[in-house]
Amino acid sequence: MEQIEARDAQTLVNILTQEQSKDPNFFFRVKFDNEGRIYNIFWRDSMMLEYYRIYGDVLVFDTTYRANRYNLICSPFVGINNHWKNCMFACAFIRDEKTESFVWLLEILLKAMEDKTPTTIFSDQDQAMSNAIKHVLPNTRHRLYIWYLEQNAITRILHLHSVTRIPEKYVTKRWTKFAKSEAWNRLKNQDPTQPYIPWRQIIMRKYYNLILKSQENKETRAFMEESFKNSLKMVEELLATAALREEGVEAASDIPDVAESTQSNNDVSSSSSISTSVSTILDPKRVVIKGRSKRAKTGL
Repeated sequence: MEQIEARDAQTLVNILTQEQSKDPNFFFRVKFDNEGRIYNIFWRDSMMLEYYRIYGDVLVFDTTYRANRYNLICSPFVGINNHWKNCMFACAFIRDEKTESFVWLLEILLKAMEDKTPTTIFSDQDQAMSNAIKHVLPNTRHRLYIWYLEQNAITRILHLHSVTRIPEKYVTKRWTKFAKSEAWNRLKNQDPTQPYIPWRQIIMRKYYNLILKSQENKETRAFMEESFKNSLKMVEELLATAALREEGVEAASDIPDVAESTQSNNDVSSSSSISTSVSTILDPKRVVIKGRSKRAKTGL
């Protein structure tokens, strides 16, 4: 395997250093082998970090590109934005596809991304990559590309029935429908204080449609603004009433029981009438111990 020449490696590091001087949030790491040659390299800029902060819940990690003179493996980290377009989170070149290289790469990724772990990561069927994901991202769901699932189904089962291709409607559309319904069912069981719940989504959609219908007419816009003021006032009054009700319940729970205090006073008065001399309870005698305790040691 051809090694990276000194001038190419130095040029690459110089470029990354210059980018870091221009962009304070630019991040890169280089790993060298025993001979001082570049083994792995990773970088991301400030825009990639911003993309990851917003869209970093789903991460696509692929290492199938090896079209360069040094036979290094291009390892881009890609996500999907809200327009269903690809956005780059980071990029790396690694020497091999061993577990150690993937562990180093994922650990550097977490360090570069403020230790934010993705919810789901998609990759190919590489076993070393799977081992590294389990080691570095144990709480992240690891999923395979649909293309690999289709190929496995065709090569192992469907080829017996002369099926060479699975129509998209049987995979993508049905899976998307199932994923949406499953996500919606999970949202129904969430705490109302969470950012997204079904009721909030429904109300937002209703009001948004109402705003779209009202924006073209002056009278409807004025009506919407006045209705908003009245609704806001009523909601604030309801919240204030609920807060006062909760404070009243808490205050009532802090009041001591009058009957118990009266009963205790009666007990004291009755005991005082029987005996005028009240015995004083004294502390135990203090024992001065010199040295270590003589207590016998017992097993756990």
